[in-house]
Amino acid sequence: MQSNDRIYFLKRASRERELAELCRDDAVATAHRQMAKQYERRADGLSQEQTTIVERN
Repeated sequence: MQSNDRIYFLKRASRERELAELCRDDAVATAHRQMAKQYERRADGLSQEQTTIVERN
């Protein structure tokens, strides 16, 4: 992942956490926190869509 992408994802994660703190609705705050986690995973090069393939002999 390029450095600019990582910076972008970390900024988005930070902003989503800020928005979560400002929310009066718990469900909306939870959604913002979940988005923040996804951005952080992407920044770390992780994704829930990734799978590990193991060859068995």
